[in-house]
Amino acid sequence: GVAFAASPASTAMSLGARLKSSDGLLVVDAVTRGGAAMEAGLLPNDELLAIGGLRTTSEAAVKNALRGVREGQATEVLVARAGVVKQLTLRGRRDARQTIRLTAGPANEVRRTWLKREG
Repeated sequence: GVAFAASPASTAMSLGARLKSSDGLLVVDAVTRGGAAMEAGLLPNDELLAIGGLRTTSEAAVKNALRGVREGQATEVLVARAGVVKQLTLRGRRDARQTIRLTAGPANEVRRTWLKREG
């Protein structure tokens, strides 16, 4: 009596990482397994400097930089890791997260009996 539906959380390109601002810097807090950031080699505590030549000082700047990237397209990502600037290649990927929706079907005798049951 329950219907299940899954759909993409977003159709926009996604970095696939959780970011945090630390002392005015944009730092990778965590990467999503199988996401674009993980495939590119980003690691927690990397400072995100630029994507596709655009400076990234905020999450809004990251989203803006990713707007110009098509799915599967390679783009340059600059990070600072332990004081060393590294150039990585990020391939455009959509957000891998899913939105799950569960809906109850029409009432039937089995459900009515189950709900009336006393403990």
